[in-house]
Amino acid sequence: MNVKLFSAAFITALITLTVTACEPVGAIPPPDIPWKDQIEKGGKILNGFRFKVEDGGIRIIRYEGEGETDYAKIDEAGGINLTIPEEIEGVPVRTIGIHAFREKNLTGVVIPGSVILIEYYAFGNNRLSNIVIPDSVTSIGIAAFKINELTGVLISNRVISIERDTFRNNKLTEIIIPLSVSSIDGSAFSNNQLTRVLLPDRVTYVGLNAFGDNPELAEITLGKNVDFREWLTYSSGFIKTYYSGGSQAGTYIKPDINKDVWIKKE
Repeated sequence: MNVKLFSAAFITALITLTVTACEPVGAIPPPDIPWKDQIEKGGKILNGFRFKVEDGGIRIIRYEGEGETDYAKIDEAGGINLTIPEEIEGVPVRTIGIHAFREKNLTGVVIPGSVILIEYYAFGNNRLSNIVIPDSVTSIGIAAFKINELTGVLISNRVISIERDTFRNNKLTEIIIPLSVSSIDGSAFSNNQLTRVLLPDRVTYVGLNAFGDNPELAEITLGKNVDFREWLTYSSGFIKTYYSGGSQAGTYIKPDINKDVWIKKE
């Protein structure tokens, strides 16, 4: 490869690319405050769900249920399979709040079709293996499903941005990105077991390390002129190949899984 041409391609990419990442969804609590102190206070509690009514909808603040209920079943391994109600006291459940189900030993959860917003770390640090995010959901907060055991995820086709750390530290081997998505933020799918990634043509921005720490990842399909600007100061065989070739749409493969060398598939 001609080094001068390669450098010129990097410089051109730096100058011409425009960052299109969306603003983070919902409030992000200060990092110096312990997470349990970040949980919203007050509200009412019914069937283990602490909640508030806001703008004509229910916001679940925290799940405080213990043992089996009409909504929670205990599996053989002691994990909780939880069904979130579509309504509470006749009011639709619209928002899953910050840390609402964090560290609740969940192995399964059903999110109702009434939910629109899932906030920061809402389901983090559980043992979820599969999740369906209904098409009613338009926004998913940072780290919402971080540190679980997810092997399967179905994401709402109304989500535009996948936020930072959303599915980080799971066991995903493949992921279907909805056609609605235009932005994937940093570390969104890092530290999984991905082998291939298919990005819709609408995706124009991918943040730093979005698919990092997936050692078996050997195939990426994407559109043209995707913005990887945050990656340019890091060593990445895929990024070098993508930019040096003019950011062309197509499928890129890594023939040798042990070498960070990528080629564009013809």
